[in-house]
Amino acid sequence: MKVVLDTNVFVSGVFFGGPPGSVLAAWREGRIEVVVCQDRDDDKFLACAVAAKAGYVISGDRDLSATSLRERRRHSSPSFR
Repeated sequence: MKVVLDTNVFVSGVFFGGPPGSVLAAWREGRIEVVVCQDRDDDKFLACAVAAKAGYVISGDRDLSATSLRERRRHSSPSFR
């Protein structure tokens, strides 16, 4: 499954672990395919998700969550299992 990571989720996973670290562990184990967007503008994350045909946008950003739902993209917080 392809997922788009918000940059803050990626950085938090690398440096602090926790739920974002679980997302990165799933990536390392091959359970998900990660597409990383490098722009802080929420529209860029959604465009990246559409272009990559990603099933999820993983972000801690509540504004992005609301936008994801309008754009028919599934949004998930970083707590990945």
